[in-house]
Amino acid sequence: MKINGRDVKGVRGQEGVWTSMAEVYKLAHLPVEDLIGLFTEPKDGCRRNASRLFEDFELQSIMRKRLHELSTGQQKMFGNIMAVSFSPTLVLLDGSFDKVDENRRRLFIEILMLAASTSASMTTHAGPND
Repeated sequence: MKINGRDVKGVRGQEGVWTSMAEVYKLAHLPVEDLIGLFTEPKDGCRRNASRLFEDFELQSIMRKRLHELSTGQQKMFGNIMAVSFSPTLVLLDGSFDKVDENRRRLFIEILMLAASTSASMTTHAGPND
């Protein structure tokens, strides 16, 4: 399998590829607001973008919590927001809508559709009525 023309095994650390998997962010046992700072510090504007998205999704209340303290839906939205905050060329979304309410699903899809320079690969377990 290839991602951006490279074998999937050679993509690790490649700039422009992000994932929504909260497990990636759980490696650092920090509150959400510190995780945002840790991952966005090297990229200008990404912290502002992430903060705006957390506000858009009405998730400001999770900022002082650690990921393991969040509900499944909140963890999914954290991962989704982090994945798109960096204006990636490719975002890998795994089960991004599990336990996420319909309004947040729709808003996230709108954001993905507006990201003209971003391609997305998404797996979901949601059925047609979810």
